Amino acid sequence: MEEAKIQLSAAEMALVYDAELILTKNRIMEKAKALLAGLQHQMQGVQVAAPFATVPPKIARGENYGGLPYLMLDYPRLFGQEDIFAIRTFFWWGRFFSSTLHLSGVWKNELANRISESYPQLAQRGYFVQTGPDPWAHHFDGGNYQPVKAFTATGFAELVHSRPHIKIAAWWPLQSWPHAANNLWESWCFLLEQCGALSCYPGGETGLSPDNPKACSGL
Repeated sequence: MEEAKIQLSAAEMALVYDAELILTKNRIMEKAKALLAGLQHQMQGVQVAAPFATVPPKIARGENYGGLPYLMLDYPRLFGQEDIFAIRTFFWWGRFFSSTLHLSGVWKNELANRISESYPQLAQRGYFVQTGPDPWAHHFDGGNYQPVKAFTATGFAELVHSRPHIKIAAWWPLQSWPHAANNLWESWCFLLEQCGALSCYPGGETGLSPDNPKACSGL
C-alpha cells in the first residue's frame, strides 16, 4: 500500500488531534442514555396491558446508523419474525429525537382499525405515517414518511390497511433537548392509548384521553 495515498485533509488533521472532541461526544451520549433510562423507569411504573408487557424495556446503543451514533429504547418490544408490536424512542446524533409505533403481522391486523380511527388525533398532533418500503428505516427524508394530515381520513385508512406494516412517528429537533423527556414520554403514552394497550396508571388512574396525554405523567 502506498502511504502517500492515505492522507488526512486539513480539516481531518485538526480533528484527529482534538481528543476533547471524542470525550465530549462520549459525555453527550451518556447524558442521552440517562435521559432514556429515566423514561424507562417511568414506563415501568405504568401498567401496560398484559399481552404487551411480557418483555421488559431495553436500551441499545450503536455507532453507525447512517454513519452516526444512536440510542434507542424499545418498550413494548414484541419482535417476532412476522409479528411486531413496539414503540421505539430514538436519539440520533446530529439529527433528532423520535417516537415510533411499529406494528406488523397479527398486531397490525388486530390494531389497523384502531389506528385508522385515531386519524383526527394523529393529524392534529402532527404525527407522520411511513410510506416508504423499509420498516427499519427511521429517517424522515426522501418520502419515507408523510404527515398524517396530508391524507384524508379515508386515504389514511386505506394506507393503514393496505401496507404489511404500520409505522406512526413523531420527531423533534435536537434543539428541543430541554423538553425531550416530556415530549417523548407524552408520545409514548399517547401511542399506547391509541392501541388500547394501557390498563391503568399509578395513583389509580384508569383512562387517558387521547387529547390529554399529560394524564399519564403523574409519576
